[in-house]
Amino acid sequence: MTFFVPSNAAFAANEPAFVAGNAAGKAGDTVEITVSTANNSGIISAKVLIAYDANVLQLLSAAQGTDLTGADLGPTTQNPFIVNWEDT
Repeated sequence: MTFFVPSNAAFAANEPAFVAGNAAGKAGDTVEITVSTANNSGIISAKVLIAYDANVLQLLSAAQGTDLTGADLGPTTQNPFIVNWEDT
């Protein structure tokens, strides 16, 4: 997975970040990967593009967790997959 961030973004040890979990499997397996926030001290909006190698992975579904409640999840057929979120 690849997260696209602005080219002028600077990251320090305690900066907010989006983090993809680890998963392993073999051809034909279904795996679940959690994408979460880390060090979120007040992100108020985000547009996250989650890219993957479509030659080896297929996005079957996406579900919203608790980190970005109310997020707009893009179609699972789109690569990169887009998540838009704004704090109400």
